[in-house]
Amino acid sequence: MIVTNLSTIKETFPKIWQYAHTALTAYEKNPAASGRQEIDGEMVFFTLSEDPLQPQEERRLEVHRRYADVQIVLKGSERYGYTAGIFNGNFAENTLEQNDLAFAAVDEPCQYTDLKENDAVIFLPGHAHKPLCIPADGNRLVKKAIIKIDSRLFPDLFS
Repeated sequence: MIVTNLSTIKETFPKIWQYAHTALTAYEKNPAASGRQEIDGEMVFFTLSEDPLQPQEERRLEVHRRYADVQIVLKGSERYGYTAGIFNGNFAENTLEQNDLAFAAVDEPCQYTDLKENDAVIFLPGHAHKPLCIPADGNRLVKKAIIKIDSRLFPDLFS
């Protein structure tokens, strides 16, 4: 997991910044927009969403195997739970093959970080995370961009 902000992404991960810029431009053109939009077919796409937040005890850890998640807070704030390293626990719900999503069977101990507008978090495949938690400031609604990047593109992203 990498916690960062938009200016750091631009400087440190220029290819990820290109994808983020596409999502941000879509949001700026229509702040009420939601739903999935493709950047490079199934290899790179993003979703704009506005979601209610829940107490962290009510959220489940999720894992992806194919895609990295780049989540950017556009409006509001959000708490993310995460575990260290690759998740090796059992799954209560496993749709990795169909939807690249699985939920942990047991709520593993998490560390938490709160993000505010223009902050971003990058979760690599296999890293368990718990999004959509109410942050310390009590915010209850977040607008964000979630960029999905196929792991086959990683050599270009991090070189």
